[in-house]
Amino acid sequence: MRLILHVGTHKTGTTSIQKVLHDYARYLKTYGLYYPSSLYYRGARGHLKFSHDVAKDTEQSRRNAHAFVQRIKKMLMPLISLY
Repeated sequence: MRLILHVGTHKTGTTSIQKVLHDYARYLKTYGLYYPSSLYYRGARGHLKFSHDVAKDTEQSRRNAHAFVQRIKKMLMPLISLY
């Protein structure tokens, strides 16, 4: 299993790429590609809110980021056990 992180600075098209991945998440899943869209941040197509929570140093932002990561782990666990 391979994990790919898509990271980019402001105004480099990251939100557009994440929107397309979000919109085609079901299709991608049929090919074994998993895109964790809006798991914690309901209504968000990209992961800008997650990146802001990672960058901030507040208790709430750490809780938000941790919850996002935990939900990804929980959703990936069945896939990981296949390998």
